[in-house]
Amino acid sequence: MTKKDVDFVWNVGCQQAFQALKGTLVDVLILIRPDFKKPFCLNVDWSPKGVGTILSQKEGKLEKVVAYASKSLGPKKVSPHGGAMLRTYLGHCAF
Repeated sequence: MTKKDVDFVWNVGCQQAFQALKGTLVDVLILIRPDFKKPFCLNVDWSPKGVGTILSQKEGKLEKVVAYASKSLGPKKVSPHGGAMLRTYLGHCAF
């Protein structure tokens, strides 16, 4: 997937590693319940291929994940001004 004309191989080991990672990402030790008395941190990253976001809160010196989401964007869903609009919108929000 990183080089042209190279076959992508997905074997049993890849599938097991993917399932382990998927299970870890929703583990209780990673996700925390939101504390609505504390401020939230919202991190957003986007590219023409997709958008991802993480909602988190500080717990001591650590930032812990409350929720995360991502979405792949097809060619018809991408606006040339999408990133600027998202930054403008998030710049006017208070969390």
